[in-house]
Amino acid sequence: MSESFALVSDVVLNKKKAVVTIYVIVQDNKSITEGGFITDTNGIAVANYHVISSAITDKKSSILVRAYRGAYYLVGDILAFDEERDLAILKLDASELPVTMLPVK
Repeated sequence: MSESFALVSDVVLNKKKAVVTIYVIVQDNKSITEGGFITDTNGIAVANYHVISSAITDKKSSILVRAYRGAYYLVGDILAFDEERDLAILKLDASELPVTMLPVK
């Protein structure tokens, strides 16, 4: 197993309370589901761009995030995204959330 996969695995196991499920609800109530994680207690989360990209182009879409304990939060804003790197930074309508830090090498 490569070192990068081991690091991702360690983050998930050690910080699972900060791991979230992201739901993008698009037209006809179809949804896209993916994982993400919280990086700031005031509701900053990281997701894959390809998951939330439909919400950028379709203003009728909505994004919900389900936290570890089952609470749901609306995404109030997409703060930034990088299509090339497949990353998006989301602002949840929430606070006092568990967080994780990613190891940087």
